[in-house]
Amino acid sequence: MTRAHMLRRFAIVLMLLICIGFEMITAQAPGTGAIKGMVYDPSGLAIQDAHIAVVNELTNAARTATTSATGAFSVSLLSPGPYSITVKAAGFAERTAKSINVVVSETNVVEFRLPVASVGESVNVEPSSELAQTESSSLGRAVDQETIEALPLSNRNYTQILSLSPGVVVELPNAAALGRGTQNVTANGAKTTSNNIQFNGIDANNLSQNSAASDGEEVGVAAPAPDTIQEFKVQTGNYDAGYGRSTGANVDVVSKSGGNQFHGTAWEFLRNDILNANNFFSKLTGQPRPVLKQNQFGAAIGGPILRERTFFFGAYQGLRSSNGEGAQVTVNLPQLTADRSGPTLGAQFCPYATEAGGEQVACDGSNINPVALKLLNFKFPNGQFAVPSPQILLPSTDPTQMPIGESTFSTPATYNEDQFTVNVDQRIGEKNQLAGRFFYSRAPTVSPFSPNAATVPGWGTTELDQNTMLVLEDTHAFNSRLVNVARAGFMRFDGISAVANPIMASDLGTQSPQGLSGAGIPAPGITIDGLFTVGDAGTPSQWQVTNSFIWQDTVSLTHGNQTIRAGAEVKRHQVDVEAPFSIDGLLDIRSFNDFLLGKSAPVNGSPSGSSNVSLSNGSSGLFRKDTRYIDFATFFQDDVKLTSRLVVNAGLRYEIFGAPSDINGRLVTFVPRRRKGRSAGSSCHRTTREKCPRA
Repeated sequence: MTRAHMLRRFAIVLMLLICIGFEMITAQAPGTGAIKGMVYDPSGLAIQDAHIAVVNELTNAARTATTSATGAFSVSLLSPGPYSITVKAAGFAERTAKSINVVVSETNVVEFRLPVASVGESVNVEPSSELAQTESSSLGRAVDQETIEALPLSNRNYTQILSLSPGVVVELPNAAALGRGTQNVTANGAKTTSNNIQFNGIDANNLSQNSAASDGEEVGVAAPAPDTIQEFKVQTGNYDAGYGRSTGANVDVVSKSGGNQFHGTAWEFLRNDILNANNFFSKLTGQPRPVLKQNQFGAAIGGPILRERTFFFGAYQGLRSSNGEGAQVTVNLPQLTADRSGPTLGAQFCPYATEAGGEQVACDGSNINPVALKLLNFKFPNGQFAVPSPQILLPSTDPTQMPIGESTFSTPATYNEDQFTVNVDQRIGEKNQLAGRFFYSRAPTVSPFSPNAATVPGWGTTELDQNTMLVLEDTHAFNSRLVNVARAGFMRFDGISAVANPIMASDLGTQSPQGLSGAGIPAPGITIDGLFTVGDAGTPSQWQVTNSFIWQDTVSLTHGNQTIRAGAEVKRHQVDVEAPFSIDGLLDIRSFNDFLLGKSAPVNGSPSGSSNVSLSNGSSGLFRKDTRYIDFATFFQDDVKLTSRLVVNAGLRYEIFGAPSDINGRLVTFVPRRRKGRSAGSSCHRTTREKCPRA
């Protein structure tokens, strides 16, 4: 036997031993829960063949079970919600327990003691809640609807309370931040990209960036209104084989559904800056209090379409936000005046040396670079300079250092979101139930500034983020022991952002990194260390779309004291991105005087051989990537109750995360043995049947 085989066997045996517990450990498939229990007679002996009826109190959908020789029963793969349990056994009084709450990924335990029957006797039992989840070894906590709606959330975003679960840490929510306020999560020290967020049992993560919060045009997870969420469960460790994908937290979000009674809510949340104090930087520069207005409103309604058969739940939420606090920028600027002629600039800045050395700015301004002169004098249609004069002048104690000023800009950014929820449930007979869950949100943002781009007004960003989620579910009870849940899901993340660039290369008499200077060619971005940045940082727009198609099936079989679950999942991801980094070019310059001079090392006579431009970035080519991934997972879970205190729980999960491929053959691959003849950076195209080199 080889060493590899011995290690493999040892790992399997070790896993089985670790899974042996002294409590019942039976979790469920994502998006479902379970009920387990025991039935005894007055003397404490088990009652066999008692009939168990479990009924959803909202829809009256029923499942049945029969007790085993030890008096145990189990009903698995239940949709979360309130249930009633009725127990009948020959010769004993009927018992009913109501409002048994089934929580996602948890097992609720009940116990019945049936008295000897009297004529027509029926007894209602008040259920008691367990203080500890004795049926699961997983670490985590379920947060119900009441808690979600009651806790104060600055943006009404459920991710802000994920830290209620032990071991989970989130960033401190910033009530002044622009947007939906989604918080990234870290569980037990894992990365923020190591979590798995599920929407009604379906993977709801954007494979492009894998974290909860958005990253620019890479859209994060959806954030349905709290009034549309029935509950969510965060598991941080020891979850069973039914869960996978990541080693961090598993977050199950379950949507509300309709029932036989109509119910609805409406809400309006308003924030205003009337009572806000001015912040330090705005007050320092004499600027007014930043605008901060937010209005969140919406309504939800659910009920029957056909009583006992078809149910619906629908909701809308709108968010309107105008925010100058979260978009505020403070920047250092040279002490420029309205007179920006060459002689004036030369006289003002010639006392200060360049970082490159060699030639210095002449006091008459005769050697100031014409591109720098045109940029400093460029005005927008509203008459504002592209490089504004500072709002205040900062004191200077070093005569060798150029004096500077400071400005604070808090032009309001706007964020508007509209989201829609539509859920439908259909009972098809007593053994089959269908469910559909749909969510869509559209959130355009207009910001006066851009990440990593200009620090002065004029280069704002427009961004559009969209989330689409669709889950279809079929639950079929073949009999009281065999249940199957099949799901199909579609997740779409669609984001695009564009940076305004009001200055063209022709306006400054310069050109792009590709040597272009005609109409419509933006001027390169320029950043001066310690001062300001103008331009789009080289990247005028970015676009990213992820489409995920998910199919999964889980079957549960209960036989006596044994519960077996098995399942499989297939996911196909389409991850498309176009990010033309630095296509417009970006210049990094170490000082304002180097910017004014703007000469190369051979021309400026620098003794260190340094150019006045310390770094020049630019790129060209094909930036679009259309990658495809196929993932596969399967699991097997077996729980056997050997005695009243000993349960053996064994589980095995196997997952394959497929390697990416590009439909246009644009993934770069380095193949050492093919370094001759074919470029090391080339790739092959499957659809053209070109023979691909093998590493």
